[in-house]
Amino acid sequence: MRHYAFNVGDYAAATAHLSDAEDLAYRRLLDAYYSREAPLPADVGACCRLARATSAPARKAVDTVLREFFSLKAGGWHQARCDRDLADFAEKAEKARASATARWTHSERNANASANASANAMRTQCEGNATHNPLPITHKNKSKDKAPVAASPLPGWLDKPTWDR
Repeated sequence: MRHYAFNVGDYAAATAHLSDAEDLAYRRLLDAYYSREAPLPADVGACCRLARATSAPARKAVDTVLREFFSLKAGGWHQARCDRDLADFAEKAEKARASATARWTHSERNANASANASANAMRTQCEGNATHNPLPITHKNKSKDKAPVAASPLPGWLDKPTWDR
């Protein structure tokens, strides 16, 4: 699942009047919209299932939220902000794909342009790191009566569990 920007302030301003059940239904429907990267199904029962609305009040909340924040069109229930976000993401992804293709095409053209071009002219990523070992194997204690101790392969700040930071 891709990550989409979510503005908490915009959401709070638009949903301050919702009940707890309606707020939960709306959040779950938005999650389903973004994870599916498509409009919600036209069938309200299917939307209830996506929102895990099993009780009568929860199903009523889904129906209320659909009618207030979504528009029923061809292809299902659409939400304007979600549609814009998905379109923006698709546009950025296409630009990135085109840029990468152009970069690789340009790179291949340059490599094949010279009749004397060597297949080994460009160092691979692995070769650049083959002789470099940044991690110490051991370190010596200042006390001469103690044997060398193996150094941690992780920087000090990574030795601690993340919840202690």
